[in-house]
This record gives sequence, C-alpha cells and structure tokens, in this order.
Amino acid sequence: MPQIDRSQGARETTFERIQRTGTLRVGYNSAAFPFSYFNERDELVGFDIAMAYELARSLDVKLWFIPFAWGDLRAGLGAGRFDIAMSGVYLASDVNNTSLRIRTLDPSEPYYRSNIVLMVPSQNAEKFRSRTDIGAIRNLRVATFSSPEMKGVVRNLLPLAKIVSVNNYYDLQRFEDFDAALWTEAQAVALVRTRKGITTVRPADFGTPFLFTYLMPGNSPEFLRYVNYWLKLEETGKFAQQMIDHWIQGQPLPDNKPRWSVIRDVLHWVK
Repeated sequence: MPQIDRSQGARETTFERIQRTGTLRVGYNSAAFPFSYFNERDELVGFDIAMAYELARSLDVKLWFIPFAWGDLRAGLGAGRFDIAMSGVYLASDVNNTSLRIRTLDPSEPYYRSNIVLMVPSQNAEKFRSRTDIGAIRNLRVATFSSPEMKGVVRNLLPLAKIVSVNNYYDLQRFEDFDAALWTEAQAVALVRTRKGITTVRPADFGTPFLFTYLMPGNSPEFLRYVNYWLKLEETGKFAQQMIDHWIQGQPLPDNKPRWSVIRDVLHWVK
C-alpha cells in the first residue's frame, strides 16, 4: 500500500532521487474531484490517483502521496516537496499567472482538455446562457478556488463579478455566498452527477479549453522526458481510456476477468 502523508512538511527530490530511493512522491490536492479526492471510505481515489499508480508501476518504484494547497503548488514543487503534481492540474493559455507557472515549472504534454463552465442552481440556468446574459446580472458573485490562476480566469471572463474564494466545491448545495461556481467541464459534470438541483452551463464565447497536465520541477528534464514518453505509451493502451471513462465520464469499471471456461474453471489446466 502507498503511504499517504496528510501533513505538508515532506520534501521532494529529482529523477535521480526517485531512482536511488525507489520512491515516487506524488503531490495531490483532495479537492480536485474527480481527479483526486477522498471517497466515503476515506480512500484517496480518482483519475490522476489511478494514473499515479500506473506511473509508479512503470518506474518499478514505491508510491508516496503528499498533499498540497493550490496556492502553494508552485512553491511546493520548487522547494522539492514532491516529484510531480498529479491532481487535476490545468493550464489556461489566456491567463498570465498560468504563463508564469509554465515558465517556472515543467508541464507534461497535455493528457486531457476540458471547457470552462459554471455550476449554478438549476432554476437559474437560463440566466447564464451567454456572457451577455451574465453581464446583465447585478452584483454577480462567482466562486472559485483561492489560486491566482483561477481568479485570473474569472477576472478575464467576468471582469465585473465579485470573486468568492472557496477551498472546495463539495458543499455546493448552498448557493448563499455566491451565485455561480466556475470550474472545468470535466470536473463540474462529474460533481453535479452527485448533487441535486445544480446544473452546469457553458456560456457562449466562454474562453478557451483548459489543458490538463502533470507538473514537475523546472530542473528535472530527464523526468519530464520520461513522463511524456509514458503518456505517449498510455495513449496506445486501454488503461488510460478506461480510467477516463470511469472517473470522468461516470461509467462502470470494465470487467477484465477472463470469461468462464471448462478448461480454466473446472479442469484448472490453465490459470
């Protein structure tokens, strides 16, 4: 079983340390549903968590999960607290802060893309069909994570809106302190499946899609090349698509067990 460190005092090293110690340190944020979160059994799960297991298997090393706060992501990687961030991390090309993130860290090749949407009470969905409609809403309050990147997205798309910072969207039932919550479509749709009375809306002309990536320290070119090569290999296999179908699209996991047969299940000639 991997170690899950819920403190924020651990350190990370480079690709050489991974090889020397036989341990991969993966940074996670538990508010990145459905990419990384704790389920009802208090297990760390999600698409990126499944991919972290797969990456550790490809490296033939042990796995250690280390938490990070969104506002501390760049500093955590730069200080060597973990080797790679695999937790619904996205890049938005039209946000200056994200450009800074690209310059100071090494992002992998994108492995998923998703549009930007708003989560709103279902009865108010018609008010958010376009940016023109949204602009007519007086004293609009939009919730987003307390990170420079997400705040920059709101300022760019909805400059007149008041930004309300939140730690997570799990208690989204109560639209008391804000009127809408901005997130990526992949994450919002997955979360809304578990909430009644909430709808996702993608307004017309609502920005460019986000590109999901894995982030590494800026001084780890060997590890970056390895991760990009690994992602290319994953594109040709079934595992990554099965994980997308399950964690993001909400489909059941495939049953990969072999079909029942007399030779295997009765005579036991093969396993």
